[in-house]
Amino acid sequence: MQIWSRAPLRIGLAGGGTDLKEFYSEFGGLVVNATIDMYVYARITPTEESGVHFVSHDTGEESRLEYEEIDEVRENLDFPENMPLFFSAYRKILSLTGDVQSHRLETFSDSPVGSGLGTSSSLCVAILKAYDEWLNIGLTKKMIASMAYEIERIDCGFEGGIQDQYAASIGGLNRIEISTNGDVK
Repeated sequence: MQIWSRAPLRIGLAGGGTDLKEFYSEFGGLVVNATIDMYVYARITPTEESGVHFVSHDTGEESRLEYEEIDEVRENLDFPENMPLFFSAYRKILSLTGDVQSHRLETFSDSPVGSGLGTSSSLCVAILKAYDEWLNIGLTKKMIASMAYEIERIDCGFEGGIQDQYAASIGGLNRIEISTNGDVK
């Protein structure tokens, strides 16, 4: 059994920069964007091997966690230098479910990394959605977007705004309002 998910990439139409915390926390933000017919894909395959195997076909990176290392990942905020989004998303899922059986998580994209289309946010959303589907967690689109933002911007310290995660999770043409306290509508 394999579990597949995908999240669309986006183009910004108006308001770019108002979704940065430095701006919206003082003035609020408003962006308009649209998702395009290009995606980031995630595939989870349960395995008989012990542990977790992450594979990024876009960057050629791989990382393995033996089952004994999972508790360390659950409690440790430091990540290996490679694949921090994978590790942080996995840790977030562990915090919701307590345990996840051995599996292989693979990702690939229709667009190169660093294209300016919100690829890393779409990657994070696709990973979270794949886990949600596999484990039947019941996350809403807004919950996935919020978790992806937290993973990218807070846990991993990646710079950027808040629009990408919501566009990737919700899809379509979006008018996104951000209040000064960070609430997204």
